[in-house]
Amino acid sequence: MLFMKVKKFVTYLIIASFITTSLYSCNKPSIGEISTYKVQKNNFEILVTDIGEISSEIENKIYAPFSTKIDNIIDEGSIVKKQQKIGTLTTLNEEQKRDESELLLKEANLDLGVKDSEILQSIEKLNKELDNAELGINIAKLKLKKLIETRDGVAIVRAEETLKTLDKEIKIYELDVKEKERLNKLGYISEEELNTSKTKLKELQKEKEYTKVSLKVLLDGPRKEEIEKERINVGIAKKSFEKTKEELQTIKNKSKLEKKEKQLAIDKSKKSFDYNSDLVRKGSLISPSDGLIIYGKMMSGQTEIKIKSGDSVSEGVEIAKIVDINKPMLKMLINEVDIGKLKLGQDTRFYLDAYPENFYKGKVIKISNIADNKYVQDDNKVKVFEVFIRIFGKDKLLVPGMTANVEIIVESKKNVLTVPSQAIKREKDKTYCFVKTENGLVKKLVVIDKSNEMETVIKSGLNENELISLDNVNM
Repeated sequence: MLFMKVKKFVTYLIIASFITTSLYSCNKPSIGEISTYKVQKNNFEILVTDIGEISSEIENKIYAPFSTKIDNIIDEGSIVKKQQKIGTLTTLNEEQKRDESELLLKEANLDLGVKDSEILQSIEKLNKELDNAELGINIAKLKLKKLIETRDGVAIVRAEETLKTLDKEIKIYELDVKEKERLNKLGYISEEELNTSKTKLKELQKEKEYTKVSLKVLLDGPRKEEIEKERINVGIAKKSFEKTKEELQTIKNKSKLEKKEKQLAIDKSKKSFDYNSDLVRKGSLISPSDGLIIYGKMMSGQTEIKIKSGDSVSEGVEIAKIVDINKPMLKMLINEVDIGKLKLGQDTRFYLDAYPENFYKGKVIKISNIADNKYVQDDNKVKVFEVFIRIFGKDKLLVPGMTANVEIIVESKKNVLTVPSQAIKREKDKTYCFVKTENGLVKKLVVIDKSNEMETVIKSGLNENELISLDNVNM
C-alpha cells in the first residue's frame, strides 16, 4: 500500500480505536459499544497506484545486432560520452563470414573481367568478318557490274587517276600514322587522335581496293557465262554478310545475359560482405549519446536479470541504454484493468524506496496503446501497458533504475463529505447509513457519489459532524 493510502488507513484505525477521545468529544466506548465516525468534509481522490522505475525522457537503447557473447562492457552507472566505446561483442563468426564473402567478391569480379575479355575478342572477330563480308558484297557487285556494262574509256582514265591520287594520300597517311604512334607512346597525343588517322588510312585503302576492282571491271569486257555466276556470288556474299551480322547480334545479346549473371553474383557477394562487415563493426558497442549507462535485462527461466559481461545474448536483446540524467522520468507498467482510467496530463505523487521521506510530483505524458508481449505479470499472464510520467524539478537522488512508489490521481474533489466505505450499507438498489442519535441508531437513506478503496463521497442524506456506525447493525 502506498504512502497516502497507508496514511488514511492508519487514520481510520485510530478513529475506530479512539473515537470519543480524539475525534468525537464523547465518552470512550466500552466493550460491546459500536464504532462510530464523525461525518466531515475532506479532499477526496481516486488513485491508481503501482511501482515505477526512474528513467529518462531521453534515452538511447543499444541492442544486440546478432546472437553472440558480451566480451566486456563498462560498469553500470558510468557516465559516458557520445561515440565512446562502452564494450565489445564476440564477432568470430561474423569475421569468418565477412572474409568468405570478400573472397567470393574477388572471384566474381575476376570472372566478370575474364568474361568481358572473351566477349570483346568474339565481337572484334565478328566485326572483322562483317567488314570482310561487306567488302565481299561490294566486290561481287562490281564484278557483276563489269560483266554487264561496256568499256568506258573516260571512266577507266578517271579510275586510273583516282588510284594515283589514292596512292599518294595513302603514303601520306601511312607516314602520319607512324608519326602519331610515336607521339602517342611519348604521351603527346591521345589514343583518339591516333585512331582517327588509322581510320582514315583504312578508308583510303578500302577505297583503293574498290577503285582497283572498278578499274579491272572497266578494262574487262562483258561475258554472259560469268554474269549469272557473279549474280550468284553477290547472293552468296549477301547471305554471308547477314549470317555474320546475326551471329554478332546473338553474341551481343548472349554477352548481356552473361554479364548480368556475373554482375548479380558480384552484387550478392558485395551485399554479403557489406552486411557482415557492418556486423563486425557493430561488435564494438558505441554510445549513441552522452549520459549514464544502464544495463538491459533478459529472462533467465522465470526471472528477469540484468545483463553483464560474459553473458550470451540473442539478436535484438537490449544490452544497455544511455539515459540523460538531466531529464528524469518515471516509467510504469499499469495493469490492463486500470489503464482505462488514465489520461494524459493527470497529476502524480511518488517517493523512492530508498528515500521514503522525500516526496516528488509529476504528470502523465504518455500512455502506450498496446500491451507489449514481453511484459507479463505473474502466472495469470495479466497484460500491462507502459505509462510515462514527467517529473517536476530536479534532484540528484533521482537516479535512473531506482524504484518508486507512485500514485496517479485519476479524479479529485475538494471539500466534500466523505465517510469510510464500510459505513455504507446496501439493500437492493438503495444505500443508507446508521446515524447515532440520543435515541440510538437511526437508518438514513443516502445518495453516494464516487468511491475509492477506502472512502465514499456523500451527495445527500448526511450532515457534517453526524456520527455514523462503522459496524454491521441488525435492525
